[in-house]
Amino acid sequence: MTLTRHQLIAAVAGVIILVAGAAYLGRDTAPPAAPAAAAPELAPLPTGGVAGLSAEDQRRVTGLSVSAMMFVFLHETGHMLITELKLPAIGPQEDVADEFATFVMTEMLKSAPDAQKDAMADVVFSGALFWKLAAQERAKGGGDIAWYDEHSPDERRYYNILCIATGADPLRFIPRAVKDGVPESRLAKCADEYKTKHEAWDELMQPHAPGRWDKVFGLHSLKIEYGPVRKAEWGAYENIYRQGVLFQPLFDAVSRNVVLPEDIPIVVQGCGVLNAWWSPDEKKITLCHDFFAYVTETFARALVASQQAAQGGGPPGGGGPVPAPAPGG
Repeated sequence: MTLTRHQLIAAVAGVIILVAGAAYLGRDTAPPAAPAAAAPELAPLPTGGVAGLSAEDQRRVTGLSVSAMMFVFLHETGHMLITELKLPAIGPQEDVADEFATFVMTEMLKSAPDAQKDAMADVVFSGALFWKLAAQERAKGGGDIAWYDEHSPDERRYYNILCIATGADPLRFIPRAVKDGVPESRLAKCADEYKTKHEAWDELMQPHAPGRWDKVFGLHSLKIEYGPVRKAEWGAYENIYRQGVLFQPLFDAVSRNVVLPEDIPIVVQGCGVLNAWWSPDEKKITLCHDFFAYVTETFARALVASQQAAQGGGPPGGGGPVPAPAPGG
């Protein structure tokens, strides 16, 4: 895809190790060694009322959460590009935005150095896994699926993302899909769907790649802005963005590889709602600390539950139920 080749890989290849080590639940292999130029390891994010996590568990949850929020950002970027570049979106736009985010992340995986492919696959899988866990929490809490919502149900989103990923990297994702009960007949169709949709995204994005004169005279860019944090513990989430080694390379890569009609602000703040969204009227992307916290606590609860199940313990502990994300984001 025009958007993701070369510059995007160069921008993120040196930092994915920070979020990728042991990134999916139950992984028992040690994370690859970080490159010499990598930034210091991320400080653990707060996990709300979820107790019983070791330092290593907290590091793992932080990696899962940051990876999932990268997917959320790219999802909202997909909405923004559809609007600002007037891209034709055939089918539900929420599904198209998920496809865009998945294609960007799998392109990063395909072009990553061999030594980092497993770690990058974990980052991609984290972006999908959150939706499966969110569906399980909703079901456990007795919540109904909002069939009228513009989004596909959370578990359906998980399988759609996983389907694209199997087409991009069968070696790393087909075993995960098979483990989750996806039959061989569906996996064969996933491979065909990946090829067709990949070619479509290439064709859609090609006219919006910057030419020589665009680079000479300058391009519009994604510019991060910081709104009110609202809760003291959410300062840790703002610090993830302020460190500049994880999300900023993604912001810069989009800015360098797409001719945007104007600068687009990305506002990170406490919102009072579990959400993230692109506003075509205000022409800005909003990423809520509330949602970042919800993502982190969801992964923390799932990790505690998986450990207790492995040890033959009782019901999952820590945290209690949290509200589901708001529809419409």
